[in-house]
Amino acid sequence: MGTNVHCGKYPKEHKGELRLAKRIVALDDNDLHLWFALEEIPGVPDIDILLWHRQAGMFVIEVKAVPIHMLKECGHSACKIEGRKRGKSPQRQAYDGLQGLYDKLSLQLKLPFMVATVWWPLFSRTEWREHWDNEDIRDLANSMLFEEDLEAGSEALRKRLEYIYKAPPIRGGSKWEFRPDISLLAKLDKHLDPHAKPKTAESDLQRLQIIEADIGRKRTKEIKLGESRLLLYTGKPGTGKTFGLLQQGFSWALNENPVLFCCFNKVLAADIRRMTMISTVRKHLHENLEIRDIFQLTSLYQREFCGEEISPSDPSYDDWGREIVGELKKGKVSIPLYDLVLVDEAQDMKQWYFELLELHRSDSGTLVVAAGEGQDLYGSPSDWIKNFLKRTKGKGHKKLKRVFRNDESGFKLAQTFYKSKLIKENIRQSIADFSSAKEKREFIILRPKGKTHSLVNLDLSALRNIPISASFYQETQSEVMIREYKEIIDNELEMLKNEDQSPMDLLVLVPSENSMERDWALEAIKKATDAKENGFIDLTDGSNRRCIPTTDMVRLCTFHSSRGIEGLRVVIFGLEQLERICRSGRKNQSPEETREMMRRLGYVILSRALLHCTIVMNPDVSSKTGDFIQVLFKEVYKSEQQP
Repeated sequence: MGTNVHCGKYPKEHKGELRLAKRIVALDDNDLHLWFALEEIPGVPDIDILLWHRQAGMFVIEVKAVPIHMLKECGHSACKIEGRKRGKSPQRQAYDGLQGLYDKLSLQLKLPFMVATVWWPLFSRTEWREHWDNEDIRDLANSMLFEEDLEAGSEALRKRLEYIYKAPPIRGGSKWEFRPDISLLAKLDKHLDPHAKPKTAESDLQRLQIIEADIGRKRTKEIKLGESRLLLYTGKPGTGKTFGLLQQGFSWALNENPVLFCCFNKVLAADIRRMTMISTVRKHLHENLEIRDIFQLTSLYQREFCGEEISPSDPSYDDWGREIVGELKKGKVSIPLYDLVLVDEAQDMKQWYFELLELHRSDSGTLVVAAGEGQDLYGSPSDWIKNFLKRTKGKGHKKLKRVFRNDESGFKLAQTFYKSKLIKENIRQSIADFSSAKEKREFIILRPKGKTHSLVNLDLSALRNIPISASFYQETQSEVMIREYKEIIDNELEMLKNEDQSPMDLLVLVPSENSMERDWALEAIKKATDAKENGFIDLTDGSNRRCIPTTDMVRLCTFHSSRGIEGLRVVIFGLEQLERICRSGRKNQSPEETREMMRRLGYVILSRALLHCTIVMNPDVSSKTGDFIQVLFKEVYKSEQQP
């Protein structure tokens, strides 16, 4: 039967890649399955070769068909080829493609473990070793493919691939033998077919149109292409900080300037990658615009400084991070450089995060930072931001006042929550301040007053006569809560359907990944979507936070991970638990510190909705937060009803 070429496409633009492709196919190995030139998969960086070998494993391969003398510099992270800009190393390019596949397809397919590597078809493994004076770089020869891996035949190639599967040149290899699921091949063909275009939500198209329409206009003119500058955006939730960064990023990327966009929140980074998937200029963006969360960026340097990946939750993570930055500053490790570095959610970035990001800015590069007012959730903002403002000499600080996301009704609710500091007696004054001339100078609400948000108290009468101590109470409680939650979610989905919107436009928020509200909401969503496959994405599951949802997926998210994202319609379950989760896991935290954390997190939660927000309260949970929300809601919307 011979070697299997899927999707029927050979590389067209690069003759070296085409010659290599034909030579691989000529090996006539029935165990070998190949996809070439995967360049049109929305949200996935270009992949030169996706290789599946029935015995050896699955690989994403970057092809570099250049002679050895053109390699001026090549490390774990960066590479310089004669006649080209210094950029990402080929193994890192391959890994980006691999990660893109996982992020895009792992919700639809059970992908096997994959590794990333490089193929240098124009020179030998020996030539590689003789070319470099660094032992660590010379040793990469064992983990990459060279000219002789084609000439030695299919058996030799299989053995080399088996070795690379366990010891790739970037990140860790597999500890187990490859166990292929042959039925996955046909499914991969379906999802990798460039003609199979994803459905696009109307709300996404509108957001993207705003970004693309403003390219080259006022905001992007704040920095001229190629200009070295420092710029800081600040503003309240929904004032377009992220949009401002993306407008800059799109402009520079389309002019072939390498751009790095980095933020704190994994969910936000995935949401921005999803936005680029539907751009009319996405190919150019994928070539020049790199989107990462800070933890993803940091993990790329683990090969140099640590034998295994360290989780951000590990107590030694910050020490490890500071060590990485210290080593990188010595200049012994190549770093890919960017003409424009964009930093979102800067209010929660630590000092060493900023130092790491600045190391990625080219000597003549520009750095643009966005920080939200009252949105820091993980401690006090780093002194780096204050120092950065001083470095701009005040001229590079743009305070954004236009509220794009919320209508006047929603913004007023969130603002009053924040300004009143969770003190009932402050609510009326905060409402009055909202309409004052002083406050009006602080923000400009672009959208007129919309629908009043909803406060729903659950009907738990079915539980009233059951003692909490009864053995079946918990089971009955779950049944009642899931039924109540499902009714609310059903109603929201019906509203979206009537408005010709997509299920993804519904964002469901719960206190945390280990809360009862999360369990009830997850089961309710499953039932509301008829338990259909891929009817939702559970972003409370840490392994899904970098995954990219499709338009038919309802999004379930924790309070903390919701910052930066939004929904046309938002449902909030368990807001009465706000104090509990703001105290959780924090030793020696004072009541004042807890209240401040509640104030910030509540502000974020209440400002996620573009169209309508439903706050669902559990009347059986007695909490000061719940009582405050009831009074807040009554006072805010009573004031709106007055002439």
